[in-house]
Amino acid sequence: DGAALASDDGVGAEMLMTFAECLEEGDAAGLALRAAAGECVALVHEARVGLGADDDDVGNTTQRRYQRGSWDGSDWEGHVDELRLRISELSVGSAKSMAKKARKEQRHIFREVAATLEDDEPPPERVISFGRGGTLRVSSWETAVRCDFLRECLQGGFQAHLAANVDVR
Repeated sequence: DGAALASDDGVGAEMLMTFAECLEEGDAAGLALRAAAGECVALVHEARVGLGADDDDVGNTTQRRYQRGSWDGSDWEGHVDELRLRISELSVGSAKSMAKKARKEQRHIFREVAATLEDDEPPPERVISFGRGGTLRVSSWETAVRCDFLRECLQGGFQAHLAANVDVR
């Protein structure tokens, strides 16, 4: 539930410090860890911003930020500001110790996360095709994290489950 995840006393907010530690990992194996931590930060932020929001809400980014849940004035505001700064650094990072492909992947991932933290933007929509003309649209961090988890667990059977199992969709 988004409210429990992102409230000031929720598990998600408490995990922000752990995510911050994961973002500091520097070795090649750390890229997957950093990426997962960044996606989790975006997921918690998305849940926080969605607190008290109705689907009928419209408006610009500033209006959305102050009409919905915000980190401003919360116990976690300073931590979130530090996370924003670190994620911004990772989105333009050029560590020479990383392979060119890994740097490119890191910048790509963290640009999406930074857009969510700074502008409350969802991740770019992904369309996954399966079966005979079936498609799955992934347009939030919640569905992206769930989809990536299922893809990792089901591996080669992911497409087959999408086509045949409505619970997976």
